[in-house]
Amino acid sequence: MWYMTSKLYLSAAFCFLAVFVFFGSGCSDGAGDYSAVIKEGENSNPGQLVNEDLVVLRELFFENKETNTTLTMTVGTDRESGKPVLTSPFVLSGLTFVFENSFLWRVKDGNGDMVAGGMAQADSPDIGIPGPYKIKGFFDILPQTKDGLLEIYYGSFKDGSDVILLSVPVVFGQMQTKEVEVFFSNVKKDPDMLDCSKVYAVKRTAVVTDPIQAVAMHELLLGPTVAEKDAGYVTSLPDYVNQPEVYWQGEGLFMNFDETLQSGVAGSCRVAAIRAQIENTMGDVCTDLGACYIMVNGSSEEVLQP
Repeated sequence: MWYMTSKLYLSAAFCFLAVFVFFGSGCSDGAGDYSAVIKEGENSNPGQLVNEDLVVLRELFFENKETNTTLTMTVGTDRESGKPVLTSPFVLSGLTFVFENSFLWRVKDGNGDMVAGGMAQADSPDIGIPGPYKIKGFFDILPQTKDGLLEIYYGSFKDGSDVILLSVPVVFGQMQTKEVEVFFSNVKKDPDMLDCSKVYAVKRTAVVTDPIQAVAMHELLLGPTVAEKDAGYVTSLPDYVNQPEVYWQGEGLFMNFDETLQSGVAGSCRVAAIRAQIENTMGDVCTDLGACYIMVNGSSEEVLQP
């Protein structure tokens, strides 16, 4: 009986998803009103009912034709509303076109508070042609409501107001927080900076991910907070380092960055400081066991060399 009931729920959920339409907020600067249509992607597999509230799909697709922006994500959907369910981390990809290929994204809870967000880059092949982008997002704080909004946008050149490229209502999944440590240099505790590899821990409360080292890396790349800067903490990492893939393979911890890790980096002291920040933040597997591997585009050769 349970099996038959589940199949009926599943069939109903998919019929609902096939026609469900999310209405995004109206766009400014002539973008007009639009709808983001949710549908199964070309490579989607049938959904799987995992509990009474959640149907897992392989792929969801959204599009705003007026702004030439698409969004694809692999997430669960809320059975009651049909909305995507976001947990930390999440991956977004799609196509868009914006000036100089840079745009912003954010997730807001029902109170309007931003719980995740950042900057992203589209790789447009030419002016006016949408290019691909990929975002790996982490929640910075726990949402205080069940429902929220995911937005892709940029700042208007006329008045600085937000121009919404795509807006998708979402539901937040269950998440928890945990204390992590990240490491920075400190110009007050070590004003002469005689030992470039000397770093100091600060504690952060972060939304849990798997592996936990991934969210610790995310917190490190955010850099010192205003309060931490006032206390003398500084980072040697370049601005806007993209989040690497952090994963375990056997007994080793691998961190696969892109070229932003080494952008503008020169000098043995800065290299030593960056390595110390990363390795201490990753923990004993790096500092005691030496079983961590810093890579750029899949290779550890010539990474962070003076």
